[in-house]
Amino acid sequence: MNFKLNTKWNYTTETALIDNSFIDQMINRCYTINQYVIIRDLGLRYAKLQYGECTYRNTIGEYTEEKKLKELKSIFQRLIYRHQSFEHEGYRYYYSRGSWAKMKV
Repeated sequence: MNFKLNTKWNYTTETALIDNSFIDQMINRCYTINQYVIIRDLGLRYAKLQYGECTYRNTIGEYTEEKKLKELKSIFQRLIYRHQSFEHEGYRYYYSRGSWAKMKV
């Protein structure tokens, strides 16, 4: 039997301009229209915002709740800057070597 392993991966990255304005607009879109942002830590925990619902998972379980936009902006900005990585609309954004980059998921 001959097996051919396809090891061609397309990990093309682009530089991304991520600042407070970008994050603010992204959270507004995830709050008002059907877009999403997910922030994961290195374990099983994550926070997700989609269409105004905040879903998060911790070591105990998964919870969904609705919060005001101002609260969500504060929470998600802190999480993004703490973990320096997030997923939004099919792209993974991450901070590496002094700048932000994005990669198609």
